[in-house]
Amino acid sequence: MDAIRASRHPVALVLHLGFKSASLLAYLLGLLFTTNFILVFVVVVLLLALDFWTVKNVSGRLLVRMRWYNATDPDGRLVWIFESAESLQSSTDSRIFWLTLYATPGLWLGLALVAVVKFELLWLTLVLAGCVLSGINAVAYAQCDRTARSPGISLLSRLAVWRLLF
Repeated sequence: MDAIRASRHPVALVLHLGFKSASLLAYLLGLLFTTNFILVFVVVVLLLALDFWTVKNVSGRLLVRMRWYNATDPDGRLVWIFESAESLQSSTDSRIFWLTLYATPGLWLGLALVAVVKFELLWLTLVLAGCVLSGINAVAYAQCDRTARSPGISLLSRLAVWRLLF
């Protein structure tokens, strides 16, 4: 609760934590208490999609001032674009963002190993969806962070990105 009070963007922080927790909790409770795989699959995939979208489009921008997207260049190739603004984020927001961003794919990977050991191939498909969706955000934001820390980014380009983001 103190972390939420210390946050500069408490709603974004709650959404960031909420969708990650809800998807993992829905999977675990569905695994333990129901045999209706389709219901659990639909609920978990919807929560994973909401988490992916929220991290990519809301919490990344507000909590750590970064964003990523992909576009098609004139040659038709897919290009990933990583942007960051001057660091004005709260240390609480940043710490929670990075911790949960990297921990979530690890948790899904651990659940994938359990599914493999138990030979639950149907459940493995769902867990792999969690690995992929949370992993893409983790990799993209890690690249955003690397790009932001590189000395080649000028102040002028950061200001231009700042105007685009906010």
